[in-house]
Amino acid sequence: MAIKIVFANHKGGIGKTTSVLNTSSFLSLMGKKVLCMDFDPQSNLTISFGIDILSLTISLSEVFLGKVSIDESIVSVYPNLDIVPARTDLSRVPASDFVVNHFRKNEIMKYKIREIDNNYDFILMDTSSSKDVVNLLTVNCLSFADYVIVPIQFEHFAVAGLAQQMDVIRDVRDQWLNPELQLLGIVGTFFQNTNNNRYHYDMVRNTNAGQFLFETRIRRNTALSVSVSRGLPITHFDRTCNGYLDYHSFTVEMLDRLNIEAGVADHTQVQAV
Repeated sequence: MAIKIVFANHKGGIGKTTSVLNTSSFLSLMGKKVLCMDFDPQSNLTISFGIDILSLTISLSEVFLGKVSIDESIVSVYPNLDIVPARTDLSRVPASDFVVNHFRKNEIMKYKIREIDNNYDFILMDTSSSKDVVNLLTVNCLSFADYVIVPIQFEHFAVAGLAQQMDVIRDVRDQWLNPELQLLGIVGTFFQNTNNNRYHYDMVRNTNAGQFLFETRIRRNTALSVSVSRGLPITHFDRTCNGYLDYHSFTVEMLDRLNIEAGVADHTQVQAV
């Protein structure tokens, strides 16, 4: 069975999509079979893989609505790396008659994922920051995930929102939607060695959540933004930049927490399918 990890935070613009994009790419280059799932109606993860959402005829929306199987929605983007893409119409799915009248609408995807669970080593999920859809779409992720990773920026409002994210994880467990759900870690993004960033880093470190902080901090890096705009993970764009080094380090540290050997990234696989 795949290890299923949700990258989640109610706050937008803190690097969820970039983290899923680059972590999945490093995992695939290390020989792991990876599926990404885009649960964000903005479709940023799908676009970041260079997919034209206007040309998609099948996406996560059709899977949610029971029109296709999850296997039919999968798009191969690189060797060992696939995605269930999203279109902007995903925002309308929570209000659809099919979902509204579904007996277990918060667990629709839990049962569909079983079709392909054994085909992958990892399933990584990107989530929405919009409060209009976060409840149903994100809870569907959390209902079948093994772990949650919370990307945050070390600044006041993002740190304040961390408690809310911890509450969501706790609620999913306490309501028996997914009693086994665990927080795998908190990763700092857009980090700069400034007094303000260091202050808020220390603030998190000194809370109960501090034990979950990854040692790796993703530094603010122009190449990461440019690679996303080109529809490429950093592994396929610039192997010399800080963004490459940081996401490699983060992926290795994540695997270490899971007691899985990382292996060496095979860059001969850097080619489109």
